Amino acid sequence: MRKRFLNVAVLFLAVCCCPFSVFGADGGGRPHDFVVSSYIRANFFETGRVSSESMNACTDLIFMACSPYPDGRLCFEIPDNQASFDGGVEYLSAFQGRKGVISFDGTGRMNAGYDLLNTADSGVKQFTFATWIYVDEWLPGGVLFQKKSDGHNVVLSLGSGKGCLQFSIDGVTENFKTVSLPEDGWHYVALSYNAAGGSYLYVDGSICELSRESDVAGKPVPFMQTEMFLGRGLKAKFDNTLFNAAALTVGEVKRLQRTDDLKYDSWRMSKILAYWKYDNADNMGEDKHTWKHVMENIRSGLVPGGPDLRLGITSGAWEKMCVNPESRKVFAVSLKRVLDTFRFDGVDLDFEWPDNTEEGFKAYGETVKIIREVIGNDYIFSVSLHPVSYKMPEDAVHVLDFISIQAYGPRPIRFPYSQFVKDVELVMDYGLPKDKLVIGVPFYGVESDGKLGTESYFEFVSQGLVTDPGQNTLVYKGKNYVFDGQDAIRKKTRFVIGQGLKGMMSWDLATDVPFTDSRSLLKVMVEEIGK
Repeated sequence: MRKRFLNVAVLFLAVCCCPFSVFGADGGGRPHDFVVSSYIRANFFETGRVSSESMNACTDLIFMACSPYPDGRLCFEIPDNQASFDGGVEYLSAFQGRKGVISFDGTGRMNAGYDLLNTADSGVKQFTFATWIYVDEWLPGGVLFQKKSDGHNVVLSLGSGKGCLQFSIDGVTENFKTVSLPEDGWHYVALSYNAAGGSYLYVDGSICELSRESDVAGKPVPFMQTEMFLGRGLKAKFDNTLFNAAALTVGEVKRLQRTDDLKYDSWRMSKILAYWKYDNADNMGEDKHTWKHVMENIRSGLVPGGPDLRLGITSGAWEKMCVNPESRKVFAVSLKRVLDTFRFDGVDLDFEWPDNTEEGFKAYGETVKIIREVIGNDYIFSVSLHPVSYKMPEDAVHVLDFISIQAYGPRPIRFPYSQFVKDVELVMDYGLPKDKLVIGVPFYGVESDGKLGTESYFEFVSQGLVTDPGQNTLVYKGKNYVFDGQDAIRKKTRFVIGQGLKGMMSWDLATDVPFTDSRSLLKVMVEEIGK
C-alpha cells in the first residue's frame, strides 16, 4: 500500500530544474526519501482551514481521528453511530408533513452505539441533544435518550405529568415544564447541557420553565462504555435526531430546527457527533456525520497518486491500554481492521507522554511491537515523540518506519533555533537513527511568559501582525507571543537537511495560511527542500 509519487508542489520544483527530488523509495520499499508530514484535524478541515494545495504539498498526511479506550477499542472523535433497532420500530416515508421518520410503538428502541457522551477516557461536561418528536401517547418514563451502566444513568424522559420532561444524571433530576409538547403535532425538542452552567430545554425554539427542586449543574456526565438507547418506552415518532459535543445556544438550536440539510462549516456545527435523518428506507439508522465522511472529503481534495493518508491516534486512555497485554492486542487488531477497511496508508501514534525512562517506555514499546506484528510491513508506521520523552526501546524503534520529534512547545523556550538544534542533537545522541528521524516545527505561537496559551500563525497573519519573514515575536490581544516566522522555518529546514535526517513535520496545516499564500510557512519549507 505504500505509494511512490510526485506531488504537485515538488513536481513544480522538478520542472523548474531543481536537482533535489523529495520522492522515491529506497531499496527496502520504505517511504519517500524525504518526508514532508503534517496533521489534519476534522473540525478545522470541515470549517475550511485546510486547503487542498497545502495537503498536496505534503508527502504524508495524518488524519487525527481517534484515541484508544482502556480496553483497546478505538474511540473516534466523530464516531460512526450507525443505529440498529429492535422491537416495535417502523420506518415511515412520510408523516404529518415530515418525510422519512421512525415510529416507536412503546415496545421498541434505537441503539445508537457505544461512543456518544464520552471520550476515550472520561465522560463529557457539555452536549446537546435535539430531535423532532411527535408524541402519539404520553407514556410517563418513555425515554428520549438514555445511557446507563455500573450505577450511572443519564436520561431524558417523559415526566409523570403531560408536558413535563425530566433530565437526570445519576439520580439528580431536573423537571422541565412545556406547553405545546403533548400529543398535538411535531415539535422540536433540544436539551443543551453544560456542567458549568446547567441545562436548558428548548421546545420549538422557546426555553422551558425549570423546576429548581434539584440542579445537575456542576455534575459532568460520567464515563460509561455502554450503548446509548433512544425511544425506549415511547409511543412517538422521531425525525432529524442529533447529538452535538457543544452546549448550543437557543439561536443555534433555532438554526438546526430550520434546516434538514446540516452544514458543518462552523466550529460548533462541526462538533455534531451523530445525525440521523431517517431518510433511507434501506438503512434507516444511517448516521449522516461521521469521521468516515470527513475522511472521504479529505481524499477528494488529494491529487491522484498524491500524499499518503494515514490514521492518527491521539492519547486517550493509552496508558491503561498499553500496560494490559490483552488490551494491546485488541488495539492492534482494531487498528488493522480500520486500516484494511478504509484503505489508509498507515498509522501514527501520538501518546503524550511516557516517562522518559526505560521503564516508562516499556509498555509503549511492547504496544509498538504488537502493532507491527498484527498490521504487517505494508503499512507506514510512525510515532510522535518529544525532547522531554523520546527513549523508545531499540527493538521498538527497529519496527517503526520513522519517529517524528515535536521539537517545539508547549513552552516558549523550545522555539529558538539554538534550542531546536540542541533538541535534535539530544535525540540523535540517545541513538535514534538519522534515517528514521522526522523533525517537527510549529505553525503556531505560544505566550512568551510561559502561561502556555497558544494561537495560530494563521490568526497572526489574518490580523495583520506578521509584517516581516524574519519576525518571531508579536503582541496579540494584549499578550506577547513567540512563534516561528518564515525565516525560522527556512533555517530549521536547512539544518534537518544538512544532518541527513528523514524529513520534516509540522503542527499543523490548519494553523498555517494556505500554501498558495506567499506568507505560508509550509511553502518556504518546501522551497528549502527543493533547493
